[in-house]
Amino acid sequence: MKRFAVITAAAAFAFAVNGAAYAQGQKITTAAPGDAKTFITQMAAGGMAEVQLGRMASQRAANADVKAYGQMMVKDHTQADNELKQVASQMKVALPKQLDQKHRDLAARLSKLKGAAFYREYMNAMVADHEEVATQLRAWSGNASAANTTGSATVGTSGRAQGDGPVMQWAAKTLPAVEHHLEEARSLSQKVK
Repeated sequence: MKRFAVITAAAAFAFAVNGAAYAQGQKITTAAPGDAKTFITQMAAGGMAEVQLGRMASQRAANADVKAYGQMMVKDHTQADNELKQVASQMKVALPKQLDQKHRDLAARLSKLKGAAFYREYMNAMVADHEEVATQLRAWSGNASAANTTGSATVGTSGRAQGDGPVMQWAAKTLPAVEHHLEEARSLSQKVK
């Protein structure tokens, strides 16, 4: 009976927090405790996409800033992906071997564009992708309310499963680089419009 009361109280609290955030029109991010495998898989797919798209930008861009941004994506995301592979191995998570459909579609769309149209689409995609990834990293690093650069409140979860420590550490270590990428993407996005 005591356990039921605790579960009921926790559910009521979660409902109240999410309901209040929803009522204020705020973005709610919930990554269920113990859902580390899904998080790792999503981060690996996104990282793989950033490397591939970064290569495309560094090879195709005549704009020096976009080219440099693409090179930064390749370097930084390759490093983060290698570190994530170690975490995935520790947690026995199989990583994707190819891009997910969302990123395959984006790569196909970008490959057809040239010049300013390519720069705009690439930088807009980088802003959107990095906003999404930063939100997820904040939730997993336990830093859901800090440095929220999207302008919307994020309601994260606490009480991760005990074995999620390596994932949380990776998220906390990776977050500053992703936030830097987001700032740079926003700045470049304005320049190439």
